[in-house]
Amino acid sequence: MITVDTSHELFRAICEEYAILKLPDVENEAEVRLRLVDRILFECLGWPRSARVEVQIEEDRADYLLRDDDHRNWVIVEAKRTAYPLANADGAGKDGTRKFKLAGPAFSFGKQGAWPVFREQVVRYGAVHGTVLGVATNGIQWVAAAVPSRSGKALESEQAIVFASLEAVDTQYERFFNYLSCDGVRSRTLENHLLQERAWAVIHCSAPEHVISPDNVRPISRTPTESDDYYRELGRAIDIAFSPVEDDPHLIEHCFVESRESRDADDRLARLTELLTEYVAEGSAEYEETVQDESARLQADLAFAKPHHGTLAVLTGELSSGKTTFLRRFYEKTLPQSVRRHVRCAHVRFDKTPDLIDAKRILEAIAAALEEATFSASGSQKGQFLDIYHREWERHKLLFGDSETTKHAFVAQQLKRQHDRPMEYAVRLMELAVARHRKLPALVLDGFDHLAPDLQKAVLDAAVTLFQRTFSVVTVVMDDATAWRINRSGADRLISDYATLRVWLPRPKVGEVIYARFNYLKSIFEQQKRSGAPKASTTIGRGMRWTLDPERVAAFVRDALLFDDDVVKEWLAQLANYDLRAVLKLCRSLILSPAMKKEDVFVGFATGTFTPLTRPKILRALIKPQHQNFREHPQHPVHNIYSHNVREQHSPLSPFLLLALLEQRLAQDKLDKEEIRGFVSIGTLVKHLEDCYRIPALITHSAVERLWQSGLVQPYDPSLQVGAAAKIRIKITPRGLLHLRWAVEEWDYMREMGETTPICSHEPFEAMTKQSRAFHASSNEDAWKASSRAFAKTFICYLLSAVEPAEESLLTWTQKLRQKWIPAGCRAQSPLV
Repeated sequence: MITVDTSHELFRAICEEYAILKLPDVENEAEVRLRLVDRILFECLGWPRSARVEVQIEEDRADYLLRDDDHRNWVIVEAKRTAYPLANADGAGKDGTRKFKLAGPAFSFGKQGAWPVFREQVVRYGAVHGTVLGVATNGIQWVAAAVPSRSGKALESEQAIVFASLEAVDTQYERFFNYLSCDGVRSRTLENHLLQERAWAVIHCSAPEHVISPDNVRPISRTPTESDDYYRELGRAIDIAFSPVEDDPHLIEHCFVESRESRDADDRLARLTELLTEYVAEGSAEYEETVQDESARLQADLAFAKPHHGTLAVLTGELSSGKTTFLRRFYEKTLPQSVRRHVRCAHVRFDKTPDLIDAKRILEAIAAALEEATFSASGSQKGQFLDIYHREWERHKLLFGDSETTKHAFVAQQLKRQHDRPMEYAVRLMELAVARHRKLPALVLDGFDHLAPDLQKAVLDAAVTLFQRTFSVVTVVMDDATAWRINRSGADRLISDYATLRVWLPRPKVGEVIYARFNYLKSIFEQQKRSGAPKASTTIGRGMRWTLDPERVAAFVRDALLFDDDVVKEWLAQLANYDLRAVLKLCRSLILSPAMKKEDVFVGFATGTFTPLTRPKILRALIKPQHQNFREHPQHPVHNIYSHNVREQHSPLSPFLLLALLEQRLAQDKLDKEEIRGFVSIGTLVKHLEDCYRIPALITHSAVERLWQSGLVQPYDPSLQVGAAAKIRIKITPRGLLHLRWAVEEWDYMREMGETTPICSHEPFEAMTKQSRAFHASSNEDAWKASSRAFAKTFICYLLSAVEPAEESLLTWTQKLRQKWIPAGCRAQSPLV
C-alpha cells in the first residue's frame, strides 16, 4: 500500500523527468497514456498493473478499466490528447475543492470538454462493466464523477470535481490521492463527497444509533433441564430424522415421498433396465464363446457393439423434486435384486466435483466415476488395465513380451493415454463392464444446473457420445429451469434427437415431506424402545418426569411447533426457496432452538393443558433461533430489507424498493402470460431508483449484491457469481416474496429488524427505544402485541419519511406499508433535511 507522501514524491518526479509543464501539447492519445496517464495511475495512485487497457466494448474500446486485486471493476478512464481541453481552467475551485454541474459551462464548450466524453463514452462503458466511477483525463486535467450508469436528464444534473492542471493536482495532492487512488476509490471517498447533495432517499450519517447494537450478541441461555440426557437424546434423533435423504440409505428407503410420476418412472425404468440386462447376459455368453485369439476377440468386439444401443434418458423436475434421491433409490432399492446384480451404476455429481473449468474436466469427472465403479467392484487397477486395453496389450506382448517390467511399462503408457483422452477411457470402461463383466453400465450425469452454458453443453455432448458408442443406460438429470434454458439456447437439439426416455418429477409438498420425517422420527424412538435400551427422561415442572415415548414426542414436536399449520409450512418452504434440503435444515433448527421453550410445552402435555405455540413465537424463532436479538448473516435465511448503507451513506428502504419493483414485474408478467417471468436488468433497476429517488448507482449495486448473496433475488443465468453488472437480469425469489410480505404485515419482523437497524434521526430513535423496552418488559401476549405495533408504526414512519417526495405510482408495496401502519397526516421530520 503506497502512502500519500510517497505517491506525491513520485508524482513530482514524473513531472520533472518529462518536463511536462514545458513540453508542447502531445497530439497522440497513446503517447499521453504512456508518458502521463499510465505512470500516474499505476505508480502514483497504486492501481494494480492487472488493470485492463483498451477494453473492447461493442464496437468501441474503453481506454482503461481499473480493477483491484480481487478483480472487481471500479473505474472507467477515458484518455484524450493534451490538446483536447476537458475543463475551463478559469475560476476558483478547479483544484478538486468544488463540485460543478457535469453538463454546465465548466465542462462543455462546443464539441469539446468532459461533458461529451462522459455522455458518449464513460457512461456507456461503465454500465457494461458495473463500475462506480468515471474519469476523463488528458494527462494534465482530471475530471471525475460517480455517474457510470446514469443517463439522460439524470446525467445532466450530475456533479463532478476537476483538477484543471498539474499545478492544481500538486497543490491539492492529498485530495487528489484520496479521491482517485485504488484505496481511496475502494473507500468510496469521492462518492461520499458527491452524494451529500444529490440524494433524496440517502442519509449522510457518520454516527447512527441502534436500539440494540448489532455487536451486542446475546445467546439464548438454555434451562438446566435442556442440558440433560433427555434433550441430548432428542437432539440426536432430530438430527437423524431431518438429515438430507441422499446422505443416508435408511432415509432413502423410509423418507422418499413417492408421487404418481415417480411410481410411473420406477416402472418404466425397471422394465427397460430388465430388458437390457437380459441382453447383456446373452450377449456376454456369446462373446465368451467366440474369444479364442486376438482376431476372434476383435471380431467379437465389433459384432457385439455395432448393432445394439442402450438408452439415453432425460430426468427433469422442479427444484428439490428428489431427482438424485429417486435414482439412488431406484438403483439401490427399487430395482429387483435379480436385475440389480447385472447393473453397474456410476453416479457423477458435478455439483460436488471441484475445478470444472472446461470440457476436458467434465470428461475426466465422468471417467473417474466409471473407474471407481469398475475398480472398487472388480479388483486391482493393473489387472483391469490389461482387460480395458486388451487389444493393445495383445499387440504389446507380441513385440515386448509379458514380463512384469513390460506390464508396468504398458500400464504407464495407458495411464498417459487415459489422461490425454478421457472420453476414450470412459468408453473402454463401459465396454469392459458389458463384454467382460456381464454388467449393464448405468451412468448418471447429475448436478450440472449451476454450470456455465458452455459446460452444460459439454455434459450433453458427453451423454450423447457415450450413448452412441456404448451399450448402456445414460441418464441426464437437470432442473426444469435448466432444461428450459437449454431449450431456449438451442443446445437441447443435442439430446432431443437421441433421448429414448423422458421422465419428469414434481416437487413434493412441504407438508408431505415433514409428515414422512415425523413418521421416521417415531420409528427411531420405537427402535430404541424395542432394543431394550434405557429410556432417557427429564424432570419438568412440578417434579414430573417426561420419557422419550415415540408417539408422544413425535406428536409434541409436530403439534407444538405448528408443523400442521399451512401458514407455517409455507413460511418454511418460501424461506428455503422451495429447496427441501433447506426446509429440513430449518425444521431441525426450529425444533432444537432454545427460543422454543419446550419445557413449558412438556408440562402442558403431561397435565392435559397443552396449547400450541403461536405463529408470532414461531416467527421470532425463525428470525433469531439462537440469540436474543437478530443477527444479519449471509447464511441465515432471514434478512433485514428495511435499510442498506455504504459506509456513511444510509438508504432506508432501498432493498425493500428493489424487491417491490421485482415483485411487480413478476405479477405483471403472469397477467400477460409471459414465458419468461419476473426478470429485470440491474441497469433498469438502477435507473428507476436514480430517477424516482435519486438513490445513487453505487448504493443500488451494493444492495443488489446483498440481496443476491442472501438468496432474495436470483439471476437468469444460475452459473453467474454474485455481481451487479448492468446487463445481468434478476428476479425475486420465494424468499424475497416472503420478506416483502413480512415487511408489510408482520409487526414482529418489523420490531426485530428495527431494533438493529441504524437510525439516523434522534427523535424516532428515542421513541423506538422506549417502545422496545416496553415490549421486553411485557408479561403477556396482549402487551407484547401493543408494544410491537407501536414500535412498528414509529419505525415505518421514520423509513417512509426518508423516501419522500418519491414517485410511488409504480410502488404499490410502499403504499401498502403506508396505509397499514401510518395514521393519516403522520409525517415525521425527514432525516434528510
